[in-house]
Amino acid sequence: MEKQTVKELKALTKERGIKGYYKLRKAELIEVLGNTPRNIVPNTSSNILDEPIPEINVPILKPSQPTRKSLIPSLKHLANRAANPVKEELNKFADWILSHVPESIKRTVNKRVDSLKEKVNDLFKRLDHFTPKEQQTALRGYLKTYRIDGQKGYDPKTFISNIKPKIMDLIKQRKKPIKVKFIFTCKFIKENPATGQIDENSGYFHSLVETITESTDFSNSFNTMTNRILESIEQFQNRGSGWQFNQVECFDININLFNPLSGSSYIKLPSELASKQAIINVKNERDHECFKWAVTTAMFPKKKDPQRLNKQLRENSMKFDWTGIEFPVSLKQIDKFEKQNPYAINVYGYEGVVYPLKISDKLESVEQSHVINLLLISNDETNHYCWIKDMSRLLASEFNKHKSKRHFCYRCLNSFQSKTALEKHSEYCSKNEEVKIEMPKDKDGDPLYTTFKNFNRKMRVPFVVYADFECFTENIDTCSPDNSRSFTKQYQKHKPSGFCYFIKCFDDNIFSSELVRRTAESPDEDIPQIFIKNLESDIKDIYNKFKFTKKVSKSKKDTISFKNATHCHICEGELGEDKVLDHCHLTGKYRGAAHNECNLQYRIPKFFPVIFHNLSGYDSHLFIKNLGKSKGKINCIPNNEEKYISFTKQIVVDTFTNKEGKQVDVKRDIRFIDSFKFMSTSLDSLVSNLSTESFKNLTTYYEGEQLQLLLRKGVFPYDWFGDFDKLNATQLPPKEAFYSRLNDTDISEEDYQHAQKVWEAFEMKTMRDYHDLYLESDVLLLADVFENFRNVCLENYGLDPTWYYTAPGLAWDAALKITKVKLELLTDYDMLLMIEKGLRGGVSMISNRYGKANNPYMKEYDPDLPTKYITYLDANNLYGWAMSKPLPTHGFRWMTDQEITGWKNHPRILEVDLEYPLHLHDLHNDYPLAPESVKVDKVEKLIPNLNNKTKYVVHHETLKLYESLGLKVTKIHRGITFEESDWLKPYIDLNTNLRAKATNDFEKDFFKLMNNSVFGKTMENIRNRVDIRLVTNETQAKKLISKPNYQHRTIFCENLAAIHMKKTKLVFDKPVYLGMSILDLSKTLMYGFHYNYIKPKYGEKAKLLFTDTDSLAYEIETEDFYKDISKDIQAKFDTSNFPKDHPSGIEVGVNKKVIGKFKDEAGGQQLTEFVGLRAKLYSYKMDEDEENECNQKS
Repeated sequence: MEKQTVKELKALTKERGIKGYYKLRKAELIEVLGNTPRNIVPNTSSNILDEPIPEINVPILKPSQPTRKSLIPSLKHLANRAANPVKEELNKFADWILSHVPESIKRTVNKRVDSLKEKVNDLFKRLDHFTPKEQQTALRGYLKTYRIDGQKGYDPKTFISNIKPKIMDLIKQRKKPIKVKFIFTCKFIKENPATGQIDENSGYFHSLVETITESTDFSNSFNTMTNRILESIEQFQNRGSGWQFNQVECFDININLFNPLSGSSYIKLPSELASKQAIINVKNERDHECFKWAVTTAMFPKKKDPQRLNKQLRENSMKFDWTGIEFPVSLKQIDKFEKQNPYAINVYGYEGVVYPLKISDKLESVEQSHVINLLLISNDETNHYCWIKDMSRLLASEFNKHKSKRHFCYRCLNSFQSKTALEKHSEYCSKNEEVKIEMPKDKDGDPLYTTFKNFNRKMRVPFVVYADFECFTENIDTCSPDNSRSFTKQYQKHKPSGFCYFIKCFDDNIFSSELVRRTAESPDEDIPQIFIKNLESDIKDIYNKFKFTKKVSKSKKDTISFKNATHCHICEGELGEDKVLDHCHLTGKYRGAAHNECNLQYRIPKFFPVIFHNLSGYDSHLFIKNLGKSKGKINCIPNNEEKYISFTKQIVVDTFTNKEGKQVDVKRDIRFIDSFKFMSTSLDSLVSNLSTESFKNLTTYYEGEQLQLLLRKGVFPYDWFGDFDKLNATQLPPKEAFYSRLNDTDISEEDYQHAQKVWEAFEMKTMRDYHDLYLESDVLLLADVFENFRNVCLENYGLDPTWYYTAPGLAWDAALKITKVKLELLTDYDMLLMIEKGLRGGVSMISNRYGKANNPYMKEYDPDLPTKYITYLDANNLYGWAMSKPLPTHGFRWMTDQEITGWKNHPRILEVDLEYPLHLHDLHNDYPLAPESVKVDKVEKLIPNLNNKTKYVVHHETLKLYESLGLKVTKIHRGITFEESDWLKPYIDLNTNLRAKATNDFEKDFFKLMNNSVFGKTMENIRNRVDIRLVTNETQAKKLISKPNYQHRTIFCENLAAIHMKKTKLVFDKPVYLGMSILDLSKTLMYGFHYNYIKPKYGEKAKLLFTDTDSLAYEIETEDFYKDISKDIQAKFDTSNFPKDHPSGIEVGVNKKVIGKFKDEAGGQQLTEFVGLRAKLYSYKMDEDEENECNQKS
C-alpha cells in the first residue's frame, strides 16, 4: 500500500465499503485499510434513526447484533483522537454559558430536561402497565381474577393487541386445565341534548368461556374471545343509543381450575338407560378413547356384541382422520374432528333426563346418515361417550306412553309423528339456543292449568325483621385521576359502622317487638359478621320459644260459627265431610272451618323475612360475604348476572332424635328481601306519604318533640363520616360536611336546622349518639312504611307481600285470586314457538323530525300564517285497557282447513302472508301497520315498514283492523283457536278505582304498578332465566365449573362465590299467549285512534310527529283543535289535568284515569315547537308563563 497513490487508496477504500474516507490523509487511509478484512461488508444501518419506529411496548434503543468483526473500533479510535481537543473546548464553552445564564432560564431548561427524561423512562416502563395483577381469589386459589388497568389513548382493538403477550405469559404459567373468560370494561360518553352535559357510563363486554389444556393453541383462543368482545362493542355503539367509546377502564381475566368434561374409559350405563336398549356402550376399560370407539361404532355398527372392543372396530377406526385429536376428547375438540371428517356430531348429557350439550353446526351440510348422536355419561371420577343408536327409543317414553316411533328435534328434543312435521318445526326451533324443552302435562299427557293455589299466603307472616346498615365512607386514595391511565368513578370504600334490626311480631301479646342495634367499638370490628351471628341467634330463640303448637282456644261463638260454616275460610270452596277446625298454632285462636287439605297447607312459613330497603343495589354487598362463614346452604334468586333479587341462608335451629335413633336437624331459612322491589322510591318519599297515626312502631319508642322530629327521614353527613374517629366528634359537623359527592348536592338550610334540633332535643354528646339515632329511626320508619304496605295489600288483595320477592309476583297471584281464572298451559311446543314469533313490543319512532305551532292560544300568534297545533296525547294505561279485553283462557288447538276459511268468526292467533298495497304507501308512511322485528346491525329492532309480510303471526282482532285499513291477507298458513273471556277486567278495574281514590303519590304509583306487573308476568321470557348457584367450598365449585353449561362466576370473598350456569332444561309453564295477545290488542287502540279518528277528521293536515308505545304527538293544521274534539270528550279523552278555566271552554275534569282514554300530556298548555332526532330522543318547547318560558323535555 505504501507504493499506491492517495487516489488509488481512496478507490480501494470505497470498494470495501468504508465510509468517511474522503478527507483522510495517506497514512490514515493505510491504517484504516490495514485494519479492515478484505471480505467484510461493514454495517451500514447502525443509525437508529434509519430503523423502523418500534411498537410502544418495545424498547427503542436496541443493542446491536454484530455478526462479524466491525470497523467501529478503528473509526472510534480515530474519532476520539480528533474529537478530544474539540470536546475540551466545548465543555469550557458550556460552563461559560451556564455561568452567565439567569437562574429562571436555567430552572426552566432543567424542568424540560427532567420532563423529557420522565417521558423516556415512561416509554420503557409502559410494558409493565399491561402486567395482569391479581384482583380476587376464592376457595383456596381455585378461582382467580386478574386485572389489567386501562390506559388512556388506546382504542379497544389497540389495547387488546398490546395486552395479548402479557396474557399469553400469564396463561402459560398456570396449571392446566383451566377455564378462562375475559370481561372488558370501557367508559362511554354521550352528550345530553337537553342539558348539553356529558353523561358517562361503563360498558361490560364478556367473552365466551374457553377451555385451555396443554394442547390448546391459546393464541387462537385469545383471538376468538377478543373478537367476540370487539364485535359486542361495535354492536353496542351501532344500536343508536348515542354512546361513544371514551377510554378503557380495565380488562379482567377470570381463571378457574377444573376437571375437563371429556370422554374417558368405560362407565356402566345407568339401569334406567340400559333398559331402553337404545345405546351402544363400548367397553374400553384400558384406554381413554371412548369417543373414537363410539363414533366408529356409529358408522360401522356390528350386529353381534356391538359393545365389544375388537380388532374389526380398531381397523374401522383408522378410516377417520384423527390428526391432532388428543384423548380423552373434550367437547371443544369435536369441532376439530368435524372439520377433518364429513360427519356431524351431536352430544347429549344425562342428569335424570337427556339434554343437549353440543349440537353440530354441520347438520344441514351433511347427509342424515352421517349425523352421529353421542351420550356423555359421568360418575364422580370420569366421563364416557356412548353411541345413541335409537333416539326415538331413548326418548319416546317421555312423550308417548305407547313408545311408538317418533322423530326428534336434535335441538329441543321434542318429538313429532312425521318427518314433515319435524321439518316445519325446525324452521322456528333452529333460531333458538339448544336446550331441552319441557311442556307442562299431567301424568296422562293432558294439559295443566295455572290457577290460584297459594292460599297460605293469605296468612300474615308471624315474624318479620327490618334491618339497615350505616357505613364509614373511607376515601380511596388510588382513585385520583392519573393522566397516563384511566380511572373509575369509585372514590370511597364503604365499611359498616353499625347495624340495627327490628323484629316485628304479628301479635304483640305473644312476643314484644325487639330493636337490636350495634355500633363499632373499634376500627377493626367485623360489624357484618356480628349482624349475621346475632340474627341467627335471635331466630333460633324465636323458633324454640314457639316450636310447640298451642292448643286451640275457642269461645261459644267460635263453636257455633264452626258448626254453621258451609265454606272453607281458606279457599272459599264448599265444605264436605273433610271439614276441620283451623286455629293459629302460635296464639291458639280459632280462625275458621276449613278443608282438611287447606288446613294442612295453612301453616306457619319455614322462613324469616329480613327486609332491607335497596338490598339488591347496596346493603347485600355489605354482608353477603359473611353468609359463607357459618354452616348452612345459601341460595339466591338472580335478577341478572350483576344483581340478585334475594338471598336465603339456611340455619339449624334445633335437633331431635327420630325413631331410628338418628339425629335430625330442624332447619329454617333466613330470607333477605328488598322492599324496593315493592316500593321503588326513596324511604324519605315513602315516609312523607304516611299520616301521623300510621307510625305505630316509631311511637313505641319516642314521643312528644322527639317523635315529631323523627316523623321525617333525617340527614347524615355520609362523605364526612370517613373513619372510626368521627364517632367521637363532640358536635354536629358544619353544613358543608353534609355535601353529597355521589349526588353533587348540598342539604338545604331547613334540613341542617332540623339536624341541629335533633342534636339538641336528644341531648347528644357525640356523633355516635347521632349515628345510633339515625340508624334506629331509619329502621323504625322502614318498619312503619312496610307494615302499612302489608295492611294495604291484605285489605285489598287478601295477600301478605312478605311471602313474595317482588311486586310482579304479588300482582300475578292477586290477579289469579281475585278473578278465580283457570288458565290452560300450552302442551304443544310448536304452538309456543309460533306465539313467541308474534311477540312484538310497542312502536317507538320519530315520523317527522320537526313541527311548529301557531294558534290563538299562544302568546306569539301570527294570524298571517296557517293555524297549527302541536298536541301530545297519551293513552291512559294502554296495557290495562288491552288486559280488560277478552283474552285467551283454554281450549288451544290447531285450526282445521274449514276454520281457517272462516277465521273472522272465532278467536284465533294466525300465521299469515300480508300484502301492503302501493296506493296505501303515502297515506300510511307516518305510521305503517303490522310492524315487524328486523335485524339492524345484528340487533333485533321493531320497525314499522311498508313491505309485504310473510308468515306474520298476529291476533285475529288486530288482523281484522289491518284488513279494514287496506292490508290484504294473501295466505293463511296455520292458526291456533281457543276460548276467551274478559276474565282480567275485574282485577284491572279494582286497581284503576283504587288508584283514582288514592290519597298519596305512592298509592297512585303502586296500584298502577299492580296492573302493569301482571302484564310483565304474562311477558316473562323463560329463555332469559339464569341459573346461579352460591358455593362455599372448592368441591362445590369444581363440580359446577367442570360442567359444559358453566358460563361465569362472581367472587364475593375467599369462602363465597356465585357460579353462573346455563339452563340445561326449560319448562314453559307460563301463559305466554296472554302477553302476545295483550301487545297485539294494544295496537288496535293506537292504530284505531290514528286511522279511524285523527285521519278521517284532518286528513293530510294532521302530521304525526312521533309515537312512543302509548303516545301520539301531532302537528295539526286547524282553526281550533279543542273545538274540533269537544263533542268527543266523553268518548275518547281524559281532560282531568286541564285547568278549570281553560280558555277554549272545553269540558274539563272528564274521564280521570279512565283506561283507554287519551290525555293531553301538556294539560291544555300549548306546545310551540318540536324537534325529534330518533326514537325516544326528542325535545319540545311549551308556551308557559314568563318564569318558565321554555320548557324542554327529552
